[in-house]
Amino acid sequence: FRQACILATIFEISGAVLLGFKVADTMRKGILDVKAFENDEKTLMLGMLSALIGSAAWLLIATFFRLPVSTTHSIVGATVGFGLVAHGVEGLNVNQLSK
Repeated sequence: FRQACILATIFEISGAVLLGFKVADTMRKGILDVKAFENDEKTLMLGMLSALIGSAAWLLIATFFRLPVSTTHSIVGATVGFGLVAHGVEGLNVNQLSK
């Protein structure tokens, strides 16, 4: 068990350091079509804040009930939901999302 924890720690840190920027870049400009919000930055800001609060609330509820959930899936789902509500399918970068 100790050896598994040590290996898991090494690989988790390595993954975050080596590939973390790609995940952050995809979240920043890969899921939503930011050009759809060019003249409506306030909606983008409030929508992203709502996605963050919604996914955090879901994670707290799921953790309380000891449900196995993914933080990444929660925030991606909330961001996709916001994009669909704000601009429909045109608000999403469907090609990047399908990857």
